[in-house]
Amino acid sequence: EGIKSVVSAMLILSLAYCINAISKTLGTSNYVISVTESWMTPVTLLALTFAVCAFMSFFTGTSWGVYAIMIPIAMPLAFNMAGGEATNLVYATIAAVMGGGCFGDHCSPVSDTTIKASMAAGCDHIQHVRTQLPYALTSGLSAFVAYIVAGLVNNTLIGVVTAIVIAITAINVQNKLAVKRYADYDFSGEAINPNLV
Repeated sequence: EGIKSVVSAMLILSLAYCINAISKTLGTSNYVISVTESWMTPVTLLALTFAVCAFMSFFTGTSWGVYAIMIPIAMPLAFNMAGGEATNLVYATIAAVMGGGCFGDHCSPVSDTTIKASMAAGCDHIQHVRTQLPYALTSGLSAFVAYIVAGLVNNTLIGVVTAIVIAITAINVQNKLAVKRYADYDFSGEAINPNLV
């Protein structure tokens, strides 16, 4: 019984590693470096890596598959731009891959974790996705801006502080809008979901 819960993850990772092996055989990372080295900057590397990983994981519903596919492509780009050294750019690129993959997976209606969360809460699946999107998009947009800032100033700490400031500001705005919207709403007539009791 226990193995059933991890079979889908193992299949996704196995197929992602197959794509990774094909990518290595074809020389994808060398091709991407040769095509982008004339215009790629740290800003575009971090922002594009985050956006591409978020896009891929949103539509595939897997973050681990995205990691397996994108790390072999993004890391050689980062090392090439950093002169072969493990600099802040390399670490920030790893974070952009992981953050983009996790963000897209969290927002995806086809993600197994999103499906399981709505089932566990006993609520409509699409309603669950719709209610978590404003908060997830707040985090995702904060991270996207933080990667742009980190690429501009070549300092990941300033990027993290930027993300925190944007996220706190956005959450306060969302809170004020929710309080204003539901100020006169009577919650006493709400039925309790019997699946949760």
